[in-house]
Amino acid sequence: MTTGCNGGGTCHASTVAGNLKMGTPAETYTALIDVKAMGTNLNGMGTHCKDTDQVRVVPGDPDKSLFFHKVEADTPNCGLHMPPGSKLTPEQLTQIRTWIKNGAKND
Repeated sequence: MTTGCNGGGTCHASTVAGNLKMGTPAETYTALIDVKAMGTNLNGMGTHCKDTDQVRVVPGDPDKSLFFHKVEADTPNCGLHMPPGSKLTPEQLTQIRTWIKNGAKND
């Protein structure tokens, strides 16, 4: 059984979840950086992220990055909290925030 963002068919191993495929590191980076949100809610409830005009990752600005809000907020302004059913550790959140703040480099 796989885990993480691309942990299964309804996760980001395909484009089912949020129209965001995260199969390989290169594919993931290309799909996140400076790309507008394209997701719709699978359950049909709440605001679709594609309707918010948000950008998945804005290099240098974690507060404007939808990706960071989805992993940090208990109730993001669109879609569901990620990962579903669990939370990242404070250390993981700091690592993501720092990566984005430092330009979200592909390294």
